[in-house]
Amino acid sequence: MSQEVSIWEVAARRRTNFDSPEQLWLKFIEYCKWCDSHPLYIEEQKKSPGKGQILTDSQGVQTYIPPEDTVTLARKRPYTKTGFCVFAGVASNYLRLMRLEDRDAGGLKDNEPWMAVLDMMDNVIFTNQYEGAAAGQFNPQIVQRGLGLVDKVEEKKEIVEVKQVFRIGNDEFTLE
Repeated sequence: MSQEVSIWEVAARRRTNFDSPEQLWLKFIEYCKWCDSHPLYIEEQKKSPGKGQILTDSQGVQTYIPPEDTVTLARKRPYTKTGFCVFAGVASNYLRLMRLEDRDAGGLKDNEPWMAVLDMMDNVIFTNQYEGAAAGQFNPQIVQRGLGLVDKVEEKKEIVEVKQVFRIGNDEFTLE
């Protein structure tokens, strides 16, 4: 098992800009390797508890130790754009701004090498999350939403006007 390092500690190695698409790609590969070597750990209830132990001390007193009813499992860490931005030490809108046409706003839309790297990063993240959900490593509903794969259902509501008319004697009352 690798030494536990949180993504926040990694983010302390801040980088505010990439000078070339190659630098961005290498940092992304470094992020993917970091994710692969630092799984998420979850506590899960054991499906069937094991047998407890009976320990006998030096005076012959026996003590029953119940089985542990939880187990710690390592789960694959998904690749995300936000996770990469934290890892690389850049603002969360950094990648989005790079896709803009306006170079003054940080956009590089007409620059093919940069766009190729950004597209490949998107493809790797999509594939990692999609295949992880398909294999049961990630929550499929969360991945569906994150990848925009949720079916959108339009619901039309028709408003029907209902009036109730009451008569008391010669007087008529309407409730809307």
